[in-house]
Amino acid sequence: MVPTAQQHLRTLGHEHLLGNMLFFVPFGGLLTYYFGWRMFPLYALILGIASQVLSLKTYAPQIGLQGASGVLYVMFGLWLSLYYKAEVHVPRGKRWLRIIGFCLVMMIPSEFSPEVSYRSHLFGLIIGLAAGIIYGFLKHDTFEKRNREYARKVLAGRQEIPRRNTQNPV
Repeated sequence: MVPTAQQHLRTLGHEHLLGNMLFFVPFGGLLTYYFGWRMFPLYALILGIASQVLSLKTYAPQIGLQGASGVLYVMFGLWLSLYYKAEVHVPRGKRWLRIIGFCLVMMIPSEFSPEVSYRSHLFGLIIGLAAGIIYGFLKHDTFEKRNREYARKVLAGRQEIPRRNTQNPV
């Protein structure tokens, strides 16, 4: 079920594998750095395998899947949902704008190829988003503590918190 790099290159070419690795490594690093080693590689790979199995169940029995795109899209979904939950110090509108911008730039393919399982991408993204939302609810207190700590560090150098002038609005 898990392909080798050689199989991936033979089936889809160097560009597809390099494109996956271009995002696999940094997103793996981000998930590990912000959410711990369990999020990546453990949860991301388990969920990626689940998305692959789910995708395979929707194809004819003779169809096989090769590649890491399902895992990569799980990672995208995890990052997007956890980013929204964890970065509450960023205004809500700005968080949505960043998420929508990321989706428009990264998730809409520049060309369609019959060899690529876009269904695996979709299942990976849905599983990643759902898992990230559930994880965010389960770790709500951890996120709150992290955000309070971040705010304390940011404000540590200031004498007082700047307040909006309600008498003379700009």
